[in-house]
Amino acid sequence: MFKYRKLLIVLLAIIFPIIIISCSFKLNLPCPISLKYHKEIETGNRIATIIEKHKLINGSYPDSTNHVLIRRIVLQAVNNKKWTYEPFYPAYNLHNSYFTLTYVLGFEGPYLTYNSYSKYWKIE
Repeated sequence: MFKYRKLLIVLLAIIFPIIIISCSFKLNLPCPISLKYHKEIETGNRIATIIEKHKLINGSYPDSTNHVLIRRIVLQAVNNKKWTYEPFYPAYNLHNSYFTLTYVLGFEGPYLTYNSYSKYWKIE
């Protein structure tokens, strides 16, 4: 009886710290980008939808150098709220037949990028 009790105590003394350590490592594992950056992706999807509507109405994507139009699209995407500061929005880059939206998430990256050709978000 005592032999099994000592064995049980030894096993618990070994297994319990392993469980605690593995749980702390689990907290540091990377999340899927859809969970970690859901606000940026949600706003970016709204901006992309408005840009696509602009293409349907006008026949082309808005020019990436037209900052007034881009700002109007961004404010429309964030529900025209009156901001006391400029809302954080992604960089818009126009290519030949598609556009990209890029959030700079840190000083030197990572970059969260949406490509309208593939309609997919990725971290670069």
